[in-house]
Amino acid sequence: MKSSRIFTFLLIIFFITASIEIFLFLTGSKLLKNEILISPGEPYPEQEIVEIFGEYHAKESKSLICEYFNGRKIIYREFKYSATNINGLDTCPTYLRPRQ
Repeated sequence: MKSSRIFTFLLIIFFITASIEIFLFLTGSKLLKNEILISPGEPYPEQEIVEIFGEYHAKESKSLICEYFNGRKIIYREFKYSATNINGLDTCPTYLRPRQ
């Protein structure tokens, strides 16, 4: 009896996960996976980010590097950082619509 409940529970979890994956893939939407705050002149911490944005952060203000999952690959977006949310963002958006 308990094994059938465990199997049913795992089947439900698998179905929910697969549904979210298919939704992200078909709509082009993105879910936040990670965010990194980079100061001016600071090197990027990961090789993938270096390949996209270059060796060092060359801008005069802090930036947020946001890592998103869109159902099939990882996507990076850069936003201007502002602790007060004026002329920038204090955190990465959790959900991005297509082409955003």
